[in-house]
Parts: sequence; C-alpha cells; structure tokens
Amino acid sequence: MNTITVIEKEVSRIVEEARSFVVANLADYQAATEFSLNCKSLEKKIKADFKDSKEAAKAAHDKVCAQEKSHLQPLIEAQKIVDTRSMSWYRSYQDKLEEERGTREEAARKQSEEIRLNQAIQAEKAGDKQRSEALLAQPITVSVPKQEAPKIDGVSIVKLWDAEIIDANAIPREYLTPDILKIRQVARAMKDQTNIPGVRVFSVDSMRKRT
Repeated sequence: MNTITVIEKEVSRIVEEARSFVVANLADYQAATEFSLNCKSLEKKIKADFKDSKEAAKAAHDKVCAQEKSHLQPLIEAQKIVDTRSMSWYRSYQDKLEEERGTREEAARKQSEEIRLNQAIQAEKAGDKQRSEALLAQPITVSVPKQEAPKIDGVSIVKLWDAEIIDANAIPREYLTPDILKIRQVARAMKDQTNIPGVRVFSVDSMRKRT
C-alpha cells in the first residue's frame, strides 16, 4: 500500500471520528485536544510528504512561465510602442476634426445670421416691425455633425475615466475607507488598552498547538 493510500485512509478515519466527537466534560476536552494534536502531527506529515513534489512542480511551473514571459515581453513592448504612437496620432486627428467642425459651425452661424438679418430688414420694410424684432430676438442654433476617425475592424476607441486625489482633506467621508489592518495591529499591540474612537476592541479565544 503506497503512502498516499495510507494517508487517505487515515484522514478518512479521523474525519469520521471528528464527526462523532462530543466534548461534554474535562476528560472529553483533554481527549479532544489530544485528537487535535494528532491531527496537527498528521498535517505536518502530509505537508512533508508533498513538499518535494510541490517544489519540483513549482520549479517547473516557474521555468515555463519564465520562458513564456521571455517570448511575450518583447511582443508586449512592441505593441505598446505602436499603440502609443497610434493614440497620439488619433488624438491629434480628432483635434483637427473638431477644429474643422468649429470652423464649419461658425460659417454656418454667420450664414444663418445674415439670412435672419435680411429677413428682419425685409419685414421692417414691409411695415411688420413686430415680426422684424421677433426675428432679431430669435436665437440661432447651428448643428454641424461631428466627424470621427475611420473605423478599423477589430479596433475600438473608448474613453476610460479615472480619478486622482488632489486634496485628501476635502474628500467626503463616504469615500474614505478605514485602515482596518492598522487598527488591528494597534488592537493586537495594545489589547484592552486600545482607545480608538468608533472602534470596539474584543478578544476571541483561539487554540494554539505545539507538536
């Protein structure tokens, strides 16, 4: 019978025994702690039995990952170089399109203003001063379609929004996260002498085992 089979049988036996274990008095408590110590010993044995296999598997995995990285890294760097240049051109091109749209929009606005002014003049000449004033008071709205860079199959440009902190003191409370790790470190060090407003410090009994 190989080691793995022996361990599997022993673990199965221990699990069944644990399910039926009852701790109702001091003797039961002593037996339970002895049982727990035996579990700890078996745990160490299992870890020792698998130690060499795990280390060999990890070494093989690390070697394969290193080989993969050596092939991927230059490719990733090449993509970054070209993508950075592509996005730089794209932003410049979009700025140019927006500038051209602004120019067309301004030209269309001037044309609309000239048409409105002529209509107002004609209305006033015809004796319709009210209509002339209404035309001059009417706001001019001009809509020029926004142009986009040509679409390329398999590629899409999306806006990714982000944020950075410029004044930590101005951040509303609902966006602040307490440093629970630091609070627990203080609680472990100061124990029942810990005094942090808004924090309740408590202890939980935990069993430590030495084998």
